[in-house]
Amino acid sequence: MGATFTQNKVLAAPVVYSKAIYRERQTIRGVLINSGQANAATGETGWTDAMITAAAAAGELGIYPNSLMLASTGVIGKRIKMVRSSPAAVLP
Repeated sequence: MGATFTQNKVLAAPVVYSKAIYRERQTIRGVLINSGQANAATGETGWTDAMITAAAAAGELGIYPNSLMLASTGVIGKRIKMVRSSPAAVLP
């Protein structure tokens, strides 16, 4: 398994989460990507939001949260919008 991460010294919660998953050498079953809010520079709340979104998406997909990586892009310093949603597309 391979992965590429930012070289920036400041890491957003989704990057910290995904790096931890990568270090565990888990089989990655999916990537949850959002745009609009980067979930960067959001402190402990951002980390909690990342954990909640990973768990919710994994539950919807029937996989373990540690088999799902996260990626976010958008406005720095804004929390991810925590609204219930379902996967737009699920590949077999």
